[in-house]
This record gives sequence, structure tokens and C-alpha cells, in this order.
Amino acid sequence: MDEYVNGYNGYGGYGSSRKCDRYRRKISRDDSDSSYDDGHLLSWDQVMCHALSDNRRDVVLALAYRHPETLRARCSMYNSVLDYAIHRNSDLVEPLLQAGAFVSDRLMVDVACNPPSWNPRRDSGYRSDSDYGSDSSLLVLFLRLNKGDPNANYNGKHPMNCAASKCHASEVQMLLEAGAYVDARDRQGFTPLLDALAGGCDSLAEELINYGADIQVQTDTGENALQVACLKCSENAANSLLQKGIHVDHKDQKGRTALESAAFHGCVGIVSALLDNPFTNVNDADSSGRTALFVALEARGPGAVINMLLEKGADVNHEDDHGMTPLMVAATAGKDCQVLLQHGADVAKVDRAGNTALWYAASAGSAHSAGSLLQGGAGPLVNKPGALGKTPLAIASWNTHPEVAQVLVEHGADVNVKDAYGQVPLSLSTQFTKHLNPSDKPVRTPQSIETVDQWTARQHALMGVLKVLVGARVNLDIYDFEGFTPLLNLLRYQKNGWGVPAQAEAFSQAAQSNANFLLASGANPNMASRDYHISPLAFCAYNGYPQTAQLLLQRGADKYAKNAAGKTPAQLCGGGAGQLQVAQMLR
Repeated sequence: MDEYVNGYNGYGGYGSSRKCDRYRRKISRDDSDSSYDDGHLLSWDQVMCHALSDNRRDVVLALAYRHPETLRARCSMYNSVLDYAIHRNSDLVEPLLQAGAFVSDRLMVDVACNPPSWNPRRDSGYRSDSDYGSDSSLLVLFLRLNKGDPNANYNGKHPMNCAASKCHASEVQMLLEAGAYVDARDRQGFTPLLDALAGGCDSLAEELINYGADIQVQTDTGENALQVACLKCSENAANSLLQKGIHVDHKDQKGRTALESAAFHGCVGIVSALLDNPFTNVNDADSSGRTALFVALEARGPGAVINMLLEKGADVNHEDDHGMTPLMVAATAGKDCQVLLQHGADVAKVDRAGNTALWYAASAGSAHSAGSLLQGGAGPLVNKPGALGKTPLAIASWNTHPEVAQVLVEHGADVNVKDAYGQVPLSLSTQFTKHLNPSDKPVRTPQSIETVDQWTARQHALMGVLKVLVGARVNLDIYDFEGFTPLLNLLRYQKNGWGVPAQAEAFSQAAQSNANFLLASGANPNMASRDYHISPLAFCAYNGYPQTAQLLLQRGADKYAKNAAGKTPAQLCGGGAGQLQVAQMLR
């Protein structure tokens, strides 16, 4: 670049000075609204900005050498001439650096952490994106020209951390050669080694370990490098850490070890290596009392991890702080429980709430888990009550899981067992939304529209449960603890007050289908509520359910039956959706 400094036709000699002066006078005349004289000359910073905007490379570089203070000019939205060139004219970046452009800590960190987008104007002679390769090549360029601080710190970030997290091995190597700290910490407490591991940069992490990075470093939440390696199952790096003697029994702030982390993320190779390590305790529990077997089951990890843990002596009957066992976790996760049963899992164990593994399978809706448990010895527990006195069938009905309900009934579940509130599964199944009343919880917002859609979906699922229970000869007219029958429960929803007519209509159709199924199955059309004597037809009139009202009348419903207030169904009809239709039927 000597031609920029010496020579009359270059940017640093007599010709360069005259060129700058001529350009300065020209743009000063162009910008002046009045008669021009030397007193109206623009500042050299303004001249630099004009030269950049006009794509006058020759003038820009001449100014950079003749008036270096212009390199700090703030043009448009950019902090410096170099910043402008990076975003608008990549062809100027290297010459400006050679001319003495300053690379701030912020810029050094930005090009490593948040590489700027290149926006070349090809019609003006700007280079295309590919001329400089990847975004990170800016960092390479800075380092090659010995520009910028390799240990720059801006907003708690360092170039090393960002380069490592992006798996940019060449940039990391250049930064180290330039004097960057191998253990530089960012504001989250991560070092380049931890960043590389968290980013799944297995090979780069190995290189940093071999370079001498601190392997005992921890994150702000207490995870060591081996635990971080499990995030992306960086097996090679994990093996290097083990060879270097990292503490395998280290616990983070939640009491978790690397074995738990590896099991949670399904890192088969790392789990195997840890189990072969003499310092690994397969039954080490975290602060909530859970072992690696718990988290492997809970995370739905590969079966190979579970099998390895069991072969190494994982306790299948270990209880966490809530009394949960691995078998209960497996049932909740919908897994085949046979492998745990074969290793001695106790199917009859209960947690602090009194729930068995079968109860959890029913609650989660896992017919597969429930079936494997029933085949593995849980048959005598099919009617064992759990939380609040609810049996597996009761909780399956409450959560509208028809497949599980079918499996339980086939294995002898009693459809008439009452819970602690005196309710049978059929009553529970028809009150899963607890009759949410618009006066208590109006459904008027977009979020509540989603809620109504969820209720509608559950009404559709309820049909399957009703078929199972009706097939088991359940009492269709039993009262729940509030004094309502299953049929009445289905007709209690005051949909016209929800403020979302389309969603309410979809819900209404699903609810009426279920009500009509109960009527067709033999439900009493005149069975009124226990306390207020509200009949099914009265609910249809008040809430606007015309299809069910029609079926009720066909089956002999008394249209003159009065409630406790002395009103007939016709007197309860309003002007909302479905109500006018019911009123016409009652004339």
C-alpha cells in the first residue's frame, strides 16, 4: 500500500491533496444555496461522508491518509467510516484498516458475535457477499492486520466466547495466537470451552481442552464442563474431559450430576463412559431425590440408556421426595413398564398422595403403560383409590382418556366406585370443566377462544369415555355431589354468555351429541336436579340446546315441569342462539 502514502499520483502525495481540495470545493458549491466562496467550505468530515455516499474510493482513501481524523466521522447511522464501509462498501474495509482505521472493542465483539449483514450496491461497483466469504472473515481480517483487541470486552461478551459458540475453529486459533485468554468468561459465566460444548462444537472443545482450558470451570448455575457437554452429546469432548480427570461426581445447584445430564439428553456414549468410571454412583440422587433412571424415563430417552442404567444396578424402587418411583415415572411417560418389572419394580408402591403406577398411567392417558402394568401384576390394584379417593378409572374418565378407560374396564374396573366426594367416574367425566360460568369466568378474549376450543375437543373425546362406561352398565341417573345427573351436567354450560358465538356453537354441537347419546342409552329425560328441581328441558331452554330439547320431548320430557322458582322451561327461554328454537318447540 505504499502507493497510498508516496507518489504524486497516489493518495498521500501532492496529487492526492489537490484531489481532496478539488472535491471539497465541488461538493461545497453543490451544497451551497447562495453564492459560493471559500468561507462556505464543508468540513473534512462532511467531505468524507459525501465521498462515501458517492462511492469515491479514491477520495475516501486520500482523506484517510491526508486527514486521518476523518476516519472517525459519523456518516449517516454509522459510528465511523470503517463501520460505514463494513455495512455498505466491503471493498473499502481492508484499505481503511491499512490507513489506520481504529477497531473498537464494540466492533471487535460485534463481528465475532453478531456479524453484520453485507449490503453491497453492485451497480456502484461494490463487491458481492462472496468476496469476503463468511461473515466471520471480518474477524479474521482484523486479526491478520493486527487490528482490535483479541480480549475486547463489550456488554459482557468476548470475541473468543462468540467464535467458540459458533464452532469457528480457525477464528479461535487466530485469537489464541493473538493473545486471547483461553478462559475468558462472558456475562453468563461461560468460558470458550463451555461455549463450544453448549454449541455442540465437539472437535473445537477437544482442541481447547488440549490447549489447556480449565476443565473444572463451572457455569453460574453450577454445571461443570462435563455436564455442559451433555447438552449436545459431545462424546469426544466428554471422553477428553474424563481422561483429564474431571470430577464425575460434581453436582450443580440442583444436585444433578453428569450422569443425570447425560441420561436426560439421551447421550448413550457418554452414559456408557460414565458408568464405566469407578467414581460414578448410578443411584446418586439430586436435590429432589431423583436419580439418573428417573430423568432417563421422564425425558423419554432411548431405551439403551435405561437398559444400561438397569444393568449397572439402578434402583428400580428408589423413591424421590414425593414418593414417586421409576415405575410411576415410566407410566406417566407412556413407556412399556415390562423392563422395570423384570428388574424387580414393585407395582404396588404408592407415592405420598397414595397413587400407584397404574393410577399415573390412567391419568396420563397411556393405554400402553396401563396394559403392561396390568399384565405385570397390577390387576388387583385396578380399583385402588389414589388422590382424593379417585380410582384409575375415575381419573381416566375425568381426563377423558377413552382408550385407558377401555383397558381398565376390561380388567375389572368398577364403574360405580365413588371418590372422596361421592362421585362415580361417569359424573366426573361430564364435569371436567367444572361448569365454568361466564359470570365467573367470561370467555371474551382470544386466549379464551382457545380455551373454548380445548373444551370442545374434550367434549369430542368424552364420547369415547361415555361409550365405555355405558357399555359397562353404569347408572346413568346418579347424582353428583352438587345434585346433578350426568345428563344435566352436559347441559349446564351457559354458552350464549361467552361472547364467541362461532366457538360456542361448535361446543354446543359436541355437548348435545354427548347428551343425546346418554338419552339414547336410557337416561331419564325428566330427572331434575336435586336441590333446585331444574329439568334437562329447562337447561335446554335456558342455555339454548335445541337438538337435545327435541330429543327430550320425543322421549317424554314434561314441558310444564316447574323448577324451585316455579318457572316452566318456556318461561326460561331467552333470545340467544338456540333459545328461540326451543321456545317454538314448547308452544
